[in-house]
Amino acid sequence: MCIRLRVNLNTNGRDTLTPQEILEDCKQVFIKKQADYSPGDSMWQNFTFSADFASRLCAGLPADDMRRSTAVLVGIKISRLMTLGLDKPAANEGIRDTISDLINYLSILQSQHDELKLVPLVVKDVETK
Repeated sequence: MCIRLRVNLNTNGRDTLTPQEILEDCKQVFIKKQADYSPGDSMWQNFTFSADFASRLCAGLPADDMRRSTAVLVGIKISRLMTLGLDKPAANEGIRDTISDLINYLSILQSQHDELKLVPLVVKDVETK
């Protein structure tokens, strides 16, 4: 969801937003999130890190194992924490929100793992870039 849609605001007394207003709001959210998730050289930094993280974490699991998608979400939040650090102000959501998200994703992953009990999850040396 974009900014105005998320807080249910309208513009100029209208009940709806124009497509241009929606796209502009989404652009502003994208800019803020990119500043928190992938500043600097590569706009894909968080995606490549989380894909590598999930690939290593889920090595040997079947392609359709739901833990793979959860591992990507965990990787995205770890990447964000590594990008921001604990002392840099965030442009979008705060560090506390990211840590809470990470805790939630990890609890989901643990629950999925306990339910499936297929293959033990082992983190192999994950290198940071």
